[in-house]
Amino acid sequence: MSKKVLNYAGKRPMLLAILVMATLTLGLLFSGWLTPTPSQAQGAGGGDPPTHQENTNCDNPTSSQWCAASAQLVLSNVVINPPAPTNAPYDCIVSVCDTISANLQSFTVPSTNATQTCHTCDGSTPTNFCDPIVYTAGASPYNITNEWRNAWWQGVTSGIGDSMSFNYTNATEGYLRFDNVSAQMPTTAPGCGVSVFWAPNAHNSRTYAFVAVDSISCDAWNLVTNNPMPTYKVDFCPGTYVTVTASPSPGMDDKFLPGGWSMSGGLATTNSDGSPSRTKRLVDCGQIGTNVITATSGCSSQSLKVIVGAPYLNIVALSSGQSISSANSNDMAMVGQHIYLNAITGGSCGAFSNFQWSVPGYAIGGYNMGSGGSSDPNNPSTNIITPESLTTYFPTTNSTVDFYWVDGGAKTVSCSAVCGGVTCSTNVTINVTRPTVAMGSHSSPVWYASVKNIVYEIEVTLGDKGFNNWNYNSVINSPTDGHAVSVQIVNSFNLNGTEEVVGQQADGCVPYQGLGYSGDIRAGGTPNFSQIFLQDGPESSMYFGSVSLSANFDDYVMFQPDIGNTIYANLGGDTIYVPLGKVNWIINGGAYYTGYLSYTINPAIFSFKGPDNSTAFPIWNSIFVPHH
Repeated sequence: MSKKVLNYAGKRPMLLAILVMATLTLGLLFSGWLTPTPSQAQGAGGGDPPTHQENTNCDNPTSSQWCAASAQLVLSNVVINPPAPTNAPYDCIVSVCDTISANLQSFTVPSTNATQTCHTCDGSTPTNFCDPIVYTAGASPYNITNEWRNAWWQGVTSGIGDSMSFNYTNATEGYLRFDNVSAQMPTTAPGCGVSVFWAPNAHNSRTYAFVAVDSISCDAWNLVTNNPMPTYKVDFCPGTYVTVTASPSPGMDDKFLPGGWSMSGGLATTNSDGSPSRTKRLVDCGQIGTNVITATSGCSSQSLKVIVGAPYLNIVALSSGQSISSANSNDMAMVGQHIYLNAITGGSCGAFSNFQWSVPGYAIGGYNMGSGGSSDPNNPSTNIITPESLTTYFPTTNSTVDFYWVDGGAKTVSCSAVCGGVTCSTNVTINVTRPTVAMGSHSSPVWYASVKNIVYEIEVTLGDKGFNNWNYNSVINSPTDGHAVSVQIVNSFNLNGTEEVVGQQADGCVPYQGLGYSGDIRAGGTPNFSQIFLQDGPESSMYFGSVSLSANFDDYVMFQPDIGNTIYANLGGDTIYVPLGKVNWIINGGAYYTGYLSYTINPAIFSFKGPDNSTAFPIWNSIFVPHH
């Protein structure tokens, strides 16, 4: 450690004057002008007094000699408290605002500098003022004046006395020194004077350091604020730690830090040699929460905060990578729209696992409406059938999920996953629009019966082969363009009790090939484009005087939205047909001869209900081809 050089030149005139006065006093004592009395030590540090000065004034001195001119005080013990550990870079190390004390414990005049008896008085036993002198603070008859110096980087102070104490509120290092010691011993012999011992070149110094917290830092990269303290935010990450380091000023190995130094918060750690570290603390990134780490040295203190954030999930639209929100205009969807979501994971804890999605409402994995029909209604073997395919299942345990909604309304989709034993979850709300369907204009079909060209063959029909058949239009109100079709399913078909459809069959073809069975739907709807038509006129004929026909039908209105260039397009995805509702209608009619070429129709029943806003899909096993 470097030290400042002290300048004593400024004190020499004053001390020289004191020395002169002392010399005069001693002369007066020798001459008997003054009565000898015990005297206080002279101030030191100025001039160059002799090494040993004996001052005697006896009534009848028997001898009077000078002590050896080479006699020299040796400052053998200067104690500074509190003492630093062994091998420390300073003799004393304390925290700022703590107090250092030091004192001159003892000095000696070595026996090698001893001489003969200096003098006697009135025949008394000779008094030796020269060999040896040993001074012990607080337990010696000697009066001592000690001039000390205290130097540190900012300046120099000085004082007089054999002890000193001081403190600082800022970090500093320096040294203190006891030097320019003088001592005098009062004599008890009658008529004897005093001896004054000077030690202008004797000195003993001790180094010291007042330690403050210079800085505190964190090896986390994401500093989020410095006000009111440095605050770091780190991701949840089991098995990893953030290190917080405090640096002292002046710098030193932490094993030499003063007792007033401490660190709190977080977890303790060790040095490379296994000793407890006093300058480092750890924050466990596997423990979610806020950690305040504080380093203190006396009245100096600095803190920082480390916030361990939880791992997180963020649900985004796969097509754009944007979070689902109204701000991104992607929280709206249409029924039949392919919803494809991705759970983005956050945090550096490694792989997330145990994904679990929850999708409310009526959601399906997919639907293929299929197609089919008969090229020859009289020959069912020529039927061409592509069956429908309804997939209700879709995976919900992957990081992504895709599906189609069939029903409308606000849907809150949630996802959870596990990271390092912690379950993370999030959710988003998507508003799903479903067009509505209503019954438009419809007919009151008329039953007909007739005798065919072959005698005794009678026929009953609902309508008259295109005239007065059962017909209606479905009015669709949609905020987007799209396409609508009707799919008619025959639930049962009975002719005179001899033929009955068991299970569901598509009526003739898919979609139903009646007049206006399908149509383009325009957003907002117009009379020309917001409705689709369906008409049907089942019939039955039978020989031998009577015929009957009973049947049950469901007409499904299927809609496929066009989301291109609409507010729904931001969520992305293709589309499928989904049901908007169904119309159920039932017939039960019969006819019989009442005479030659005459007949009576009984019963003649027709009823319908709907559309019912059903979300059920049309399901069929085969194509129904009625006999003619």
